Amino acid sequence: MVFEVRRLEPVDAAIYRTIRLEALDRDPDAFGSTHAEEVGMSTAAMAARLETSATFCVFANGEVIGTAALLRKTMRKVCHRGEIVAMYIRSAWRGRGAANALMQALLAHADDVVTQVELNVVAENAPACRFYQRHGFIVCGRLPAAARCGDRYVDELIMVRQRPGEER
Repeated sequence: MVFEVRRLEPVDAAIYRTIRLEALDRDPDAFGSTHAEEVGMSTAAMAARLETSATFCVFANGEVIGTAALLRKTMRKVCHRGEIVAMYIRSAWRGRGAANALMQALLAHADDVVTQVELNVVAENAPACRFYQRHGFIVCGRLPAAARCGDRYVDELIMVRQRPGEER
């Protein structure tokens, strides 16, 4: 299957809002925000978010099936770093190459603007951890009780990938 991956612009806010709210609803433990916190956000607020991040979506047959974003650090001493956030692929499309296509586009963009990419992933999510490792990320730490999901806490792994050729 051939997937289309493209960076979203503020004009794409309605597309982003749909996939973002779905992600928060269907996979609540994977995100720092909640569906309840974002369902009231306007399309204009979503458009503003797209202006401050490099948010990509993956499409199949014209339908959005996943999203992820790169947030670049802005302060001078840390502007060589970016963070991948909000990675989500619809469950029906997992294991079919959509996540790989999305990550390849996101990392190609990251390699143009930063030398180090970081992310946090729920430690219990072994498939996601393996996916990120296949894309060159290594675990560099563990944040205990990083998020509270209902009445339980979840740990997150801190993962990092340096731009090829710039590894320390």
